[in-house]
Amino acid sequence: MRTFNWSPDGEKIAFALKLKTENQAVPPRFQICVSDGKKIEAVFETANLTRVTGWAKDGREVYFAETGTNAKTGGKTVICSRG
Repeated sequence: MRTFNWSPDGEKIAFALKLKTENQAVPPRFQICVSDGKKIEAVFETANLTRVTGWAKDGREVYFAETGTNAKTGGKTVICSRG
């Protein structure tokens, strides 16, 4: 499963990141991040497995889907506005 997607202009990449936890009893967290190669910005965080599905044509929104028993989106693609 691909968990990243380039922006329409090819300048940024959005990707899903699994956060590492020191305590095995704590469920992992996932973030949707966007990077321009110089910095990484976390734009969404969840306890559910998450994957990036695409971008809006203007590059201002990232589309992603989350799955899991507590998924807020029910496995559907949702939009995270970038501004």
